Amino acid sequence: MDGVPDLSQAPIPPGSSFTYEFVAAPAGTRWYHSHFDEIAQQGAGLYGALIIEPRQPIQPQPDREYTIVASQWQTGATEANGSPLPAVPTPSADGMAGMSGMGGMSGMTGMGSQPRGPTPTTSGSGATAGMTMFPPGATLPAFDTFTLNGKAVPAVPPLVVHEGERLHLRLINAGATDTLVFGLAGHKLSVTNSDGNPLLTPAEVDGVPLGVGERADVEFVANNPGRWRFLALGNKAGRGAYASRVYEGHEKDRIQDFPSNANLHVASYADFVGPPHLGAPDRTMKLELSGGAMMGMGSETNWTINGKNFPNTDSLYVKSGERVRLSILNMSMEDHPMHLHGHTFQLVAVNGRSVDGPLKDTLTVRHMEQYDIEFIANNPGDWLFHCHNLVHMTGGLMMELHYQ
Repeated sequence: MDGVPDLSQAPIPPGSSFTYEFVAAPAGTRWYHSHFDEIAQQGAGLYGALIIEPRQPIQPQPDREYTIVASQWQTGATEANGSPLPAVPTPSADGMAGMSGMGGMSGMTGMGSQPRGPTPTTSGSGATAGMTMFPPGATLPAFDTFTLNGKAVPAVPPLVVHEGERLHLRLINAGATDTLVFGLAGHKLSVTNSDGNPLLTPAEVDGVPLGVGERADVEFVANNPGRWRFLALGNKAGRGAYASRVYEGHEKDRIQDFPSNANLHVASYADFVGPPHLGAPDRTMKLELSGGAMMGMGSETNWTINGKNFPNTDSLYVKSGERVRLSILNMSMEDHPMHLHGHTFQLVAVNGRSVDGPLKDTLTVRHMEQYDIEFIANNPGDWLFHCHNLVHMTGGLMMELHYQ
């Protein structure tokens, strides 16, 4: 499971099939997706939620549960005046701190739009044969439409609740490029799990940012009757998807948004507390993420780790049982949701400060942030560590992990 074509396993040829068998553990909010020609396949809907229920239900049980999968699409849609919709840019790193105005969380700003580019090509041989890479000079694909559970505004159905109920939401960012901030006007959200893994204590917030591939479980009590906006907003004002959350009997009410002068708290990893982490690691590798046209790389589809892009990035070699630390510094202007296949890691330091952070498999590193993560090398094989922004990954921001 959690394989990559021609690295962890062979790809499934057209017309063929492959049966996965696995032990359903640990419990939590997971997801699955294609890992071949990702922009074309994941970008066209080859993904879905994978929910593993605990054998012993967690108490108290919620009264109602929804799974919400946010995603992005290339539709070639146009606005009413006939002009093309602006392309969805990859995320910038300067807007996660606050929310303002109708649609709240609109402080996220983009790096500018790009026309839809050519389909990436498959390159390399051996372990890299299944990886798809952008050809030289390629421009960004235009993901112009956001959806929740496959529906775009105005077709997103309302989510009906009853006053007094306790709701559990499983949030999944299955998009292509954008970090999304999820929020529900008129209500606080209690974050209980990050990437399916329980936090030691819930975090009370107004909004939850999720990079591509990240998940969060949140709960709230339906104690504020009305019709309220539920949002999943991208890095540029007006980009994203929304639904209304309606209390029974309030279906005809006006939809209420976040107030324009709200001082709202968007979650950060500092809000998420995990278990105490153990002593010093057995080995450490420093990773500097860079690339993009604004970093002098000459192309918005050229992304690097320690100055090299895949398949020329240096591999990480580990021994079974080792505790391994990756110290990740983002020198680029855009978010990098970094995902490690086959393992769960813990956030153990933020900008040099030691923390007992959450257990995760994907961590979004923003501009000039440095995060240290640690994992136990307990799953021998050949794995990939990569940015889950599909443009960055296809532009070379990935490296291999091998067991010695």
